[in-house]
Amino acid sequence: MGLSPTDVLQYININLGATIQQIEISEEDIMQVIYSQTLPSFSIYYPNYQLIHVSIKHDAVPNRVNAYYLKTDLEIIGVSKVLIDRYFSNGEAYINDYGSTSILNRQIAADLSSMYIQPVTFEYEPPNIISIFPKNRFIFDFNCQLKTVHPKHLQTIPFSYRNEFLECALYDVRIALYPIRQRFSTINTTFGNVELFMDKLESAFDDKKQLLEKWRENFNKSSRKKKMFIG
Repeated sequence: MGLSPTDVLQYININLGATIQQIEISEEDIMQVIYSQTLPSFSIYYPNYQLIHVSIKHDAVPNRVNAYYLKTDLEIIGVSKVLIDRYFSNGEAYINDYGSTSILNRQIAADLSSMYIQPVTFEYEPPNIISIFPKNRFIFDFNCQLKTVHPKHLQTIPFSYRNEFLECALYDVRIALYPIRQRFSTINTTFGNVELFMDKLESAFDDKKQLLEKWRENFNKSSRKKKMFIG
């Protein structure tokens, strides 16, 4: 089960001591920090993967060869994979063996194709265009696996990274609170003087930096690379 904005707010409020004092920014402001800071930071290293269909007829970029729009409502970070079933090169059909259930026959067909046909590659052009190379190929419709920023409902945040996301969210909110609380050392409440945890706010910058460095190291070890798949 994924996260929800309610889960994030509950976590933030508990860790900022909202049960005994009023936080200087509203819950709407907190979520805006999450959407503008935490989601993009988290998604760079743990993106949301979305598979879309690209039509060479309806998604073609005008006046360009083999360039297509990537249509999605989410913010695209990059393209992870392109999956092409078939294409033509200089009038010669790509060799495929979909009729065979033999793994060996399919591998032989793929090996023969690689001997005679130049490999197909792609290039992502922000914010939403992909170019397929070489340009002299006629390519049928294909699928793209996009790397995107997670949607605001947060349901796509993997359960295994739930704590990582919440930790980053808390750092971002602490960073947002720092310039506000910097003007005061304590506040008076019905419970007496309440310390504003300035040490934790001050350390939030370094804490997030260390967290991002850990994510960067994990990302460099990841097996997910830019790939082209031709079935």
